Amino acid sequence: MSAARRRGLAAAALAALAAGGLALVLLGGDEDGPAPARTTHAHGGPGPVVVNLAPSTAGDPAASPEAEAAAVASDAVLVPGVALLDLEPLVDAALRFTAGARRVEVVTGRGGVFGAGLPPGDWTVEAPGLPDVEQVVCDMTSFSVPAALARAVAAPPPRLGSRAYPRPTLRVVGPDGAGADATPRRITVRPGGALLLRFEAPWVLEAQVVDALTGAPLPGATATAELQEPYQRRIVATAGADGALRLVAPRTYAEAGPAATFEAPGYAAAMTVMGARDERLRVGLRRPLRLEARVRGHDGRPVQAAVTAWARLPDAATGGRSRADRSWSVTCDAEGRFVLDDLPPGAGNHAGEGAGPHAAVVSLLVVHADHARTRLQRVLVAPDGPPLEVALVPLVPLVGRVVGPAGQPLGGAEVRTYDQTPRPEQSDVTDAQGRFALADVPARSIVLQASRIGFATARVAVTPPVEDVVLRLEEVGPPLRGRVVLPGGEPVVGVGVVATVDEGDAREEHGPAVVRHHARTDDAGAFSIDGAPAGRTFLVRAAGRGFDVHARGVVAGGEPVTLRLPPAQDLVVTVEAAGAETALVTVLDADGGRVLDDRARRQGGTLLATSSVPASGRLGVVLRASGFAPALRWFDAPPGQTVAMTVPLEAGGGVVALRVRWPQGAAPALRVAYRDPALGLRLEETFSPPSVADLPLRLVGVGEGAVRLELEARLGERTWPLAPVEAVVRAGETTTIDLDLAAAPGDDPPR
Repeated sequence: MSAARRRGLAAAALAALAAGGLALVLLGGDEDGPAPARTTHAHGGPGPVVVNLAPSTAGDPAASPEAEAAAVASDAVLVPGVALLDLEPLVDAALRFTAGARRVEVVTGRGGVFGAGLPPGDWTVEAPGLPDVEQVVCDMTSFSVPAALARAVAAPPPRLGSRAYPRPTLRVVGPDGAGADATPRRITVRPGGALLLRFEAPWVLEAQVVDALTGAPLPGATATAELQEPYQRRIVATAGADGALRLVAPRTYAEAGPAATFEAPGYAAAMTVMGARDERLRVGLRRPLRLEARVRGHDGRPVQAAVTAWARLPDAATGGRSRADRSWSVTCDAEGRFVLDDLPPGAGNHAGEGAGPHAAVVSLLVVHADHARTRLQRVLVAPDGPPLEVALVPLVPLVGRVVGPAGQPLGGAEVRTYDQTPRPEQSDVTDAQGRFALADVPARSIVLQASRIGFATARVAVTPPVEDVVLRLEEVGPPLRGRVVLPGGEPVVGVGVVATVDEGDAREEHGPAVVRHHARTDDAGAFSIDGAPAGRTFLVRAAGRGFDVHARGVVAGGEPVTLRLPPAQDLVVTVEAAGAETALVTVLDADGGRVLDDRARRQGGTLLATSSVPASGRLGVVLRASGFAPALRWFDAPPGQTVAMTVPLEAGGGVVALRVRWPQGAAPALRVAYRDPALGLRLEETFSPPSVADLPLRLVGVGEGAVRLELEARLGERTWPLAPVEAVVRAGETTTIDLDLAAAPGDDPPR
């Protein structure tokens, strides 16, 4: 169709729409909201566009010379209409109507208005300039029922109701407010009819799929979108020679686009969410990881154990949606070997801490009938990493006695064992002679707990096998009472208070055999601790973010103790680190001493940490995250104020993994001190039992460069230094160091 003929049709349509009583009003924003952002197809004129769609009462517009000249055939009928794209007027867009061999083209004008000379019958419609759009065609068969068009505009289907940008308000005014809903279908042209053509922009994803390490394109990679209601089908796009692909999916009822899964042979899958994007995404796929390990018994022989591994999947494997765990189950072969394949890179442990883009952290549970269950909470799996050696410990019997304050046997006391988890593993009840017997106890450091009504709970750490264990219970004394207040005397509500028996050595309170008695302050800041043994003095502590106050020598039933908190302030740290789900936050005082440790976590899409810190003048904040270089910010801490800061993290930094080997028995605590090459600050990390034995300990977010690690191990009262270790940290890499704590020079720890 020529341009002159199209202009003639448009002129005839506008003449027909100019007279009448029913008007379609297109406004620029929500009814009571602001105007929408300008889009490529939105009309640019000021004010609303009013389009009259009612029949003229002043005469037949089709009888005018303009309408007659615009007719494409003797049987054509002038059909007025409006075209919309995502509920925005579609301006200066070509529309093509086809019926068999007949084709009619028109161009929409201001407000999306058009007029087409179409013979009556069934037609299909398309917009050649919008190849990806889907169309919903609303056909009003007669001007005598204008509410059909009115309701189609005013009440769009639910799947058109949510958009990432403001949509215009559409109103229809006219004398008739009733009528049937229009339904999406092919258009049917009838004399006196009008058309509302509503097009929808689909979800479009343009991406280039590459190898995450080399950047090389991956031809043949696929992107798959699983569509839900109302489509229930799969859409697949395949990458070309340059790794580029284009995935187009229709709109669904969901507010967000469907999740697209990227896959390539030999690579772990990655996911993202489809949406309206103008730029091409670069999707890096990583090789799946493989963990090889060998399980040995206490005698060094291989065992055929059952192994279960689990990990927290990274965002790359969940499309940024709800995170989920994944588990793997295998059985060792006759040589005690097992292999875990297809571990997703970036997977983390249950604490949510990721392992970086090219490694994974998994938790292992090894079960064998003749050996104790062994849990390895954090196992670092890196590309081309060395095989993991898992040593099981045997099960042995354990017998003992529970006695009272004067040494008399106590029957009916409950004895429980605690091994590698906070939950009890086994239990028994003492007989009349106060004896108990546990059949299968792991031959490693465990904690025994004995309790009986009227007596204070007692705990002791033992390493079976032992000949006999005696747990002495003391009578319960009066409660420990006190208050926790602010510097001005105001009560502190809901703070936790812990009391332990004060033996004169502050370090013993961290030992595995210490019994802690807990309470929480009420609305008046008061607390009362029951169940503590009589005739003893206690260390009472109130600890939290930024404060740690305590009182020694507190006597049960004596004068209430007052714990006065130091002046404090609130600290809010927003971390800008794309792809990081967590970050370590360390607050230092002006001398570089550690004040507190915290963790920034995702909250509503923002990586955020909130703490209460002492108002002690100048403080520093060190932020570290896996895959990012560390950052340092200093600030002043005035009391009673909130300090908010935003800290961007730059890509870089590395990870130092310490693979610790320790003989059978209680594991020591390990203190690691180093001067970060990027910050120039001395930082420390302490890892406490039972996390040390045979586990890789990780220092994340270490600056690039040479690092000297100063190591110290502590077991009970014994402390011994280890030889310093030199390491070179590289960006995005994990440096693994093997430590054999049993070979400490000059002081062999017990076996």
